[in-house]
Amino acid sequence: MLTVSQESPAGPVSTEAESRSKAYEDAAAIVALRKFSPFQSYFLRRVREKRDALCVQILEDDRITAAERETLRHTRKALNEILGMLDADEASCRKLVN
Repeated sequence: MLTVSQESPAGPVSTEAESRSKAYEDAAAIVALRKFSPFQSYFLRRVREKRDALCVQILEDDRITAAERETLRHTRKALNEILGMLDADEASCRKLVN
């Protein structure tokens, strides 16, 4: 069995208490971010606008190549993942804490 002082091939091993503590800190940070008006009104809005612009470009721009369209699709997917990250991470944190 690995202890806190030992390392696995994946890196340092943390205890369950450390994992729960980090999850609690992360959950609190996520709540604070959600309450931080500039984050909501500027940053998330700009990410959504960028994602929406990519969708329009993918659907309507006939001048882009198939490879360019695929790159835009991957970028759009990454932006969707970023936009969903708060919800996904908060759910994971809450699961660890509870």
